[in-house]
Amino acid sequence: MGLRFFKRTKRFPGVTLNMSKSGPSLSFGPRGLKHTIGPRGSRTTVGVPGTGLSYTFEGWKGKPAVASSQPTAGTREPVLKISDDAASVDEERALLRAVIAFQSGKVDQALRHLEAAKGLADAFWLGGMIHLQASRWSEAERDLDVAITIGSLGEAFERNGINAEIAYPITDELTAHIGPSLQATRLALAEACQELDRNAVAIQHLEAFLKIDPKDPVAAISYAEIALEAEGTGSELLLRAVSHLKATLAPGPFFWIASLMCGRVQSRLGRPEDAILNFMAAIQLDDLPNGIPLLLRYEMALCYGETGDRTRCRQELSAVYALDPNFADVGQRLGARTGG
Repeated sequence: MGLRFFKRTKRFPGVTLNMSKSGPSLSFGPRGLKHTIGPRGSRTTVGVPGTGLSYTFEGWKGKPAVASSQPTAGTREPVLKISDDAASVDEERALLRAVIAFQSGKVDQALRHLEAAKGLADAFWLGGMIHLQASRWSEAERDLDVAITIGSLGEAFERNGINAEIAYPITDELTAHIGPSLQATRLALAEACQELDRNAVAIQHLEAFLKIDPKDPVAAISYAEIALEAEGTGSELLLRAVSHLKATLAPGPFFWIASLMCGRVQSRLGRPEDAILNFMAAIQLDDLPNGIPLLLRYEMALCYGETGDRTRCRQELSAVYALDPNFADVGQRLGARTGG
């Protein structure tokens, strides 16, 4: 999955603890589907109701712009709005200090503040995200596990007007934006476990997610991505991945990538004909992200090769080569087929 968790800076665009330091933006669209034009350029964000998750397809019409790392003039730090429970006053104050320190780039200081907020699920959640940023996977898993065990994820952030959001790529083609919710945190836990080569535990987290929402396409895509990468993956896990993906194959913005992943898994299962059908269903869509039509044709070509249809394999490779001769190893494959 390759998690990304960043402050909103020029070097690492994409993730924020949103405290209005990124400049103004304009959003429009119906509930659950938002198109935003702002400092990061334009992007399409699709919300999944009830999950605390949304997903972004960057650069549908070109490369995304990069936000400035400079704070907007006149912005103010958030104001602490603690709960009525006096016992939580010091912990919420410590959490707020951790947020401000983290936003200022003082990561070690943020972690020290979080030590004084260990009664809050959001403190463990933020600690887990910080450890993920630093590739401390064991510590990340530990803190995120505690966060979902304590429960009440997001409540302290919400009380204090903090919009915590993390963006990370599920695959090379799709970025997820997660907040401190149970299902979203399970996605982050799956990432940490995958990096620790604990793929069985990662799959357990995604199975728990999919048990609550079996039609969530990104959880299914994550499941398939782990199944494809796991060393020695058996057919049973791959078959479950296909089953999860098929449950999400409905018209909509996720159809093309669910079809792409389903095709990849079918190919791994030794079903190239089924894989070709998935790739063809996706390639017929309009407004595919840049480069995706070439990727679909390339993967279709490989599947045609697996079926023994060398003519169609060459046709698809030639179509890719005509548009981008440097795409993957298409030139080498064509050369091998012509004896060049």
